[in-house]
Amino acid sequence: MALSLGGLVGTGGICGCCGGGEGHGCYASCGCINVPVDNLTLTDSVGGITINLVQSLGGAWIGTSTYNYPGNGTCPATTVIVDYYVTQGSCNFGVTWATSSNCPTTGPYIGGIYYGSYSGTLTGSGCTPFSRSGSPPAYEAGPNSLYGYGVITTITISGTNSDCCIALCGVDCYGDGVNQPTITLWTDATKTVAAWTGTGDGNGCVLRSDIPTGTYIVTVTADGYSTYTGVVTLACLDTKTFTLGNVTAHTWHFTGCNGIDLVGVTLTITGLGAFTSGYDGKVKLNLDTGSYPWTATRSRFTDASGTASVTSCVDHTVEVPMTIASGYHCFHPSCAVPAPDTLHLTDPDNGAVTLTYNSTDLVWEGNHTVNFAAYCGSPAATGVDIRYRLGATYGSGNQYAYIAPQLLGGYPNSGGGYFSLALTGTNVLTSCEPLIYQFTSLDCDCQGGTVCLNGAEWSLWPGTGGGTTFTVTE
Repeated sequence: MALSLGGLVGTGGICGCCGGGEGHGCYASCGCINVPVDNLTLTDSVGGITINLVQSLGGAWIGTSTYNYPGNGTCPATTVIVDYYVTQGSCNFGVTWATSSNCPTTGPYIGGIYYGSYSGTLTGSGCTPFSRSGSPPAYEAGPNSLYGYGVITTITISGTNSDCCIALCGVDCYGDGVNQPTITLWTDATKTVAAWTGTGDGNGCVLRSDIPTGTYIVTVTADGYSTYTGVVTLACLDTKTFTLGNVTAHTWHFTGCNGIDLVGVTLTITGLGAFTSGYDGKVKLNLDTGSYPWTATRSRFTDASGTASVTSCVDHTVEVPMTIASGYHCFHPSCAVPAPDTLHLTDPDNGAVTLTYNSTDLVWEGNHTVNFAAYCGSPAATGVDIRYRLGATYGSGNQYAYIAPQLLGGYPNSGGGYFSLALTGTNVLTSCEPLIYQFTSLDCDCQGGTVCLNGAEWSLWPGTGGGTTFTVTE
């Protein structure tokens, strides 16, 4: 909302001369919107009329007089009632007249009533004292005009400035008025004795005649803005504008693994307190201009810190990619929090295994010795060494994590060699913190199905109609 004083003066009731206790009106027009004018006087040069104008309920300034019309050869001489008006908030004037007469009932003499009107624009620049003048256009001076053919009058209005009104305004850094600021003038630097205080309107301004002239400490406060404090020297008819620092939106955005928004970060700002990031990874605050030291903490991450510099009217976001703490590594691509370096895998056919993070191969792995029965033409075996590997990426498509058991030895068909069972299946991530992850392999059909090792006719996990579900937890 742009700063405006027009509403203040035009509505009256603010300055003493604007409809207050003095009982006057206040003319707000023609470039003098912050200069109260009362005792408005109108002069009609040709008619020799000078009258005082009063403000009507509709806001226009009006006055009535009479003019001794000399007659024009068609209509006899008569007394004409003339009404004048000057519009509030602009520089326009108008004149209307009417009288009973014995004139014909044609032309301007309808129903035996002689009437007419003309209007014009006031020009000039004087405000103290106030003075404006103007004339109707030439075409208004026709044969039936008030003053006769070709006669053009001049309308002049003038007024006095009986009060010393001063306008004080609070604006934001964009120059727009703030809503209902509280403005206080202090007589001393300690701000213990107030010389005057008042509240602005929705446009940020207050215009009054009781604001004292002189030099003062001034404070301006408004909801959502930092306080303005300064020194001001005031004189009659001054308009003073004070710029308040905007309380500016400042955002911290925390991210974790894979650049994902990180919830649950505790942001501590010196002097303000602690705040917690939401599911969008953000802490959003409205801050005064200044510098703000901060620290950010969260489990599984190292602490972050910095200083935020807040500039009025400049919204800003601090991007904070949190660093993973020792003992943790990122696992699933949809998890913002890392998994601990020690995890626990449950193989429903072969028992539990502890997995430890391998920083070289970037996987969690653990060895286990199992026994299994004959299947698909392969004999039973005992003491078979298996290594389970949990990885973060494997294959293509939507298989975002995988379980890769490795046959290390002890099975009759292995020859003591090293084999990997690249299990194809589906995964379900139940929770990132704590980690709960399940991988279900497809069933081996003894006919070289996708789960079987290189098309061989055996598998560690015999077909059960639904594959095997491995569960990983912390």
